[in-house]
Amino acid sequence: ERPPPIFSYSYYFNEKKREEEEAKLEPANTELFMEFVGFIPNLNDILKQRYKEAKGIGGELLKSSPKMEIPSHKVQRNEMCPCGSGKKFKKYFRKESQKNSGPSYFGCDQGIGGGNKAETG
Repeated sequence: ERPPPIFSYSYYFNEKKREEEEAKLEPANTELFMEFVGFIPNLNDILKQRYKEAKGIGGELLKSSPKMEIPSHKVQRNEMCPCGSGKKFKKYFRKESQKNSGPSYFGCDQGIGGGNKAETG
């Protein structure tokens, strides 16, 4: 089992944001953090380089991955409601949603994923 962290810190490339984050540290932790940063003098450069590498890898993955098609199918009255209620999407549901000018499945009495009626508008 891992011991709990001594303190938490979000590193920002922007110097002003970094100063704001450092101001949140307790005095003892500020000293510890400054020792850490002093131990790795080019920390900012290392982190920037790793960020650029990760961003490049992410871009390559997006380019090489197969494109996903998002269906833009309008639910018909005798189809199952996409909220997961198990009910058919009847005329009532469409009228309610058109009245609120939201997506057609928001008029369902179950809402998205079941439960209470989803509010629109």
